[in-house]
Amino acid sequence: MTAVARARRRRSAASSWQWVAEPDRVAVLVAVATAVLLVPLAMGGRHPLGQCFLSLAAAAGSVAWLLHRLHHESAGWRLGPLDLLFAAGLAVGLVQLMPFSAELIDTVSPKLARLLPCWTDGSWTLGRWDTFSLVPYETALGLAIFFSQAVLIGCVFQATDSVEDVERILRLVALAAGLMAALGVVQYLTSNGNYLWFYEFAFNDTRSIVKGTFSNRNHYASFLAIGAGAVAWWTFFPQPTPAERPTRQSREAATGHRRTGRRRLGRSPPGRPQPVTFGVTAEHRLAVGLVVLAVVAFAVLLSLSRGGAVALAAAGLVATGMLLKLGRITPRVAGGFLGITLLVGTALTIHGLDRVNNRLNTIWDELAAVFDDREEAGMGGRREVWQAAVAVMYDFPVLGTGIGSHAVISKTYMPPTDKRLFTHAENSYLNLGVETGLLGLGLAIVSLLLGFAACFVLFQRGNERERVVAVALTSGLTAGALHAGTDFIWYVPACSTLLMLLGACAAKLALAHLPAVALPTLPLDRLTAGGITTVVIIMLAWSAGYQLRAARAEMHFESAIKQSREVAKTSLQSLSSQAAAAATQMSSAAETADTNDGGLLLEALTDRIATLEQTVNARPEHPRAWADLAVNRLEHFGLARRIAGETIGLVEIRQTVESGQFESVAAVQRWVQSVAGSLFSDLQAAEQAARTAVRLNPCAGDAWCVLAALAFLHQPNPSLPQACIEQALRVRPHDGQVLFEAAVQAELDGENDRAMRLRQQCFAECPSQRRRILSVLLPLMPATAACELLKPDLTGLRMIDSLWSRYTPVEQMQSVKEQRLAAALAAADEAEANTRCSLLCEAASLQRTLGDSVLAEATLAEAINANPNHYGARLSRVDLALANGDAETAKRELDWCLLRRPDSQKLQGRLQRLKQLRVEQASRPAGSLDSNTTTPGERR
Repeated sequence: MTAVARARRRRSAASSWQWVAEPDRVAVLVAVATAVLLVPLAMGGRHPLGQCFLSLAAAAGSVAWLLHRLHHESAGWRLGPLDLLFAAGLAVGLVQLMPFSAELIDTVSPKLARLLPCWTDGSWTLGRWDTFSLVPYETALGLAIFFSQAVLIGCVFQATDSVEDVERILRLVALAAGLMAALGVVQYLTSNGNYLWFYEFAFNDTRSIVKGTFSNRNHYASFLAIGAGAVAWWTFFPQPTPAERPTRQSREAATGHRRTGRRRLGRSPPGRPQPVTFGVTAEHRLAVGLVVLAVVAFAVLLSLSRGGAVALAAAGLVATGMLLKLGRITPRVAGGFLGITLLVGTALTIHGLDRVNNRLNTIWDELAAVFDDREEAGMGGRREVWQAAVAVMYDFPVLGTGIGSHAVISKTYMPPTDKRLFTHAENSYLNLGVETGLLGLGLAIVSLLLGFAACFVLFQRGNERERVVAVALTSGLTAGALHAGTDFIWYVPACSTLLMLLGACAAKLALAHLPAVALPTLPLDRLTAGGITTVVIIMLAWSAGYQLRAARAEMHFESAIKQSREVAKTSLQSLSSQAAAAATQMSSAAETADTNDGGLLLEALTDRIATLEQTVNARPEHPRAWADLAVNRLEHFGLARRIAGETIGLVEIRQTVESGQFESVAAVQRWVQSVAGSLFSDLQAAEQAARTAVRLNPCAGDAWCVLAALAFLHQPNPSLPQACIEQALRVRPHDGQVLFEAAVQAELDGENDRAMRLRQQCFAECPSQRRRILSVLLPLMPATAACELLKPDLTGLRMIDSLWSRYTPVEQMQSVKEQRLAAALAAADEAEANTRCSLLCEAASLQRTLGDSVLAEATLAEAINANPNHYGARLSRVDLALANGDAETAKRELDWCLLRRPDSQKLQGRLQRLKQLRVEQASRPAGSLDSNTTTPGERR
């Protein structure tokens, strides 16, 4: 390279950075960089810290607009379609939060009163529900996020003057996509399970799949698919000709703004060429861009997100087609893309190509299940979620149930899902329909259509640079719109903000090619503009401060989630000990179990209560924390009294109060306080927490159950707990905790048949409550009666067999084991490969227990045939062969096992037993046959 060429390149690189001296453009890029680089780092923006970053990005955008406004002679805010759409969206959220009369609410959302009878009828004194949103505080939080997005996107729209400004934004988007893809892969390969190697998330980790800093792999894949278009644009970025480089006058004419007379620092004269690259040659850029595209595709596939893979493929097809249309690539280069795709597929073998293929192959199965009449094999698939969302939209068509309410309302309409919580509807369009009604859904669809229309205008009428920019914008919008059909990616701020940003850039550039569209201007002098900016920044700062407090609360709540697992584990051990003592009618054993296990459980409960109190102190509007606090306080009261040896429990206290022997509520509280002693504060705190929980979330079924248990503190009226339980059943008809407490209430009301029906329903629909149900039934009936009452599936039969077998003679359990054997064989007939093998091993074990060794051996042979590499099946066959005296089979299977685990002590023990068996067989007289030494063929 000659010295002249090197000097020219240095001049080009230096002049390309002259925009850095323009403070308004720098502020815009700071705002965009914060939104696309920092927000994704906080769980994709779902963590409150990510929402704080979004507020800071919006504040930077406000500053950018003000600086931009100060450098123009024309005053005002140019009103456009984005302003109308954002204003309409904010108006929908505000209407959901505003209190209205009962008549208006009944007219717009008539099903609301039927859903919340305790807020409309009866003797309960909580008042009336007066908002369209079921979760006002969650709606306010979602509205704050949307406000930050509106400010950010609106200010970027106003401060963007030319295609160069859009190109700088696209560079940041491409950088964000590339860095996130690389981060996801590196984190997966070197992961210790924590996000960014230090943050331990309570609900999942980073070991299983590639997900970057997103809490969900679908959101991670969607972010990369939306940003992939920007990477493709940067890869095939056109070198502008002097005729295509816009001058200052042309930009001012296109945008309707005019610069002030003073020249800003570092601004090049209009006639000087404006390089658009940062000193990177086209060849180097093409090579680097293709590598980054490969890494992005690699990361999306490694995320195992089927929707993300389809969205990326659609974006790739759109970008390839548009680039072919522009002549930026040739058909031969397009064929090269296919080769790169195959190369990425080959590289996936380091992760497990079969695993990726299996995930992708299920796309068609799930689509067929949605449109066919056959049921999904798994509980709560997309079909059920979508059907529930449609049902909610039918009942709340105008304004929905409130922003952020899907997780609350979905369990009311969903089939039984036990503890599985659906935070979204697996579909952005349906989710918006649920939370904002047809108004919000219509606004979202109109926004998308306007974005695609702007891309079309830009691609048809723009110059070469603008048309290549249209490739990035169109492919990004396509990926986001398509993936939105299978996942609610729009409630992830990192994804939705990126999508809005691309749409705003498309609209800004397209307006310059629509001379017939004249945007009105809202006049604003500099003082007014500065005042509005100050007010907006104050609002954003307040929002950011609240989100920081919420981040601290989230940290405590995640600790409480981790503690709840320890509490559940300890509680399960205590429950088993109590059930054992009850079954054997040993009161001393029951007292010992309560003392030993109860002390550990009480300590764990105390720690969790303290953590939950820290959560609500940091964020007083945390509905889930208040409900958990109410339940744990009530459990703490009961457990502490049992450990202290008190014979009067909460049920007895309720029955005494409801008997009507007290003159007033004050008298009731005095008596209860005298009985409960220092633990009376637990009851008061539990009731207060439950009241707060149902005010924040009227669909909190467990909080309604606590209110039912403590209603006597409010009013000694037996109808009040019944009303609370009915309210809980209405909002949580399939919740295990609610069904169990409803059964308890039915027993207290003398409705034993209803109590048994509720326990049957609870056992059938809620596996998490089955052991609790069985512990109640264990001292009341034999195992056969429990099976007849509950009609359990295979899992339930396993639990009954395991629990009753500890305290019941073997001959009395034969019927249960036969039922379990039949269920295992039936399940094995429908299963495949490893699952079938495991079920057949279980069946063989039952057959052996029932005394049929011949069938057990045949079943084990079938299991090994289903999965020849199943170690457990081989080991079971060794044991069976040794028991039957079949030395040949035992030797063959032992050799197979020893090749896999030569150092196993268990195998060495079996090898010694095999030697003893051979010695015994060799010492027998020739020709003597023993029934235990016959060959498998002779036994058959």
